[in-house]
Amino acid sequence: MDIVLSDINMPEMDGLTLLSKLNESCPLIKSVIVSAYGDMDNIRIAMNRGAFDFITKPINFDDLSLTMEKTFKHVDQIRDTMKAIKENNILKMYVDKTVLNFMGSREYETSLMANETIEGSVVFIDICSFTKISES
Repeated sequence: MDIVLSDINMPEMDGLTLLSKLNESCPLIKSVIVSAYGDMDNIRIAMNRGAFDFITKPINFDDLSLTMEKTFKHVDQIRDTMKAIKENNILKMYVDKTVLNFMGSREYETSLMANETIEGSVVFIDICSFTKISES
């Protein structure tokens, strides 16, 4: 589950309480709140409890559609960022710090912005008993 579309007024648990619980247990889930209560207090409470967006009733379905598209894009960006972080952490295990420092430098950013192509190859070779082979 990536997105929750919820009303504020619901039986058993109101949407604002749901937002608090979602934010505590699943902070990456994005919530869009739909409510007839379009007053600023409810909007502020919802946003402070982690709502990504707020839609008032009566629902304008074009607005709802655009809001959901924006929310899905945001969730995809979060996923891409999490994937990049994971890949960077793996890269850090195998790449020399000098190369990583260069890739994070202004010089590297400037060269990328100048549309330069940087070619590189990375080879990972796992040879069974490499230590024993290299010692002999």
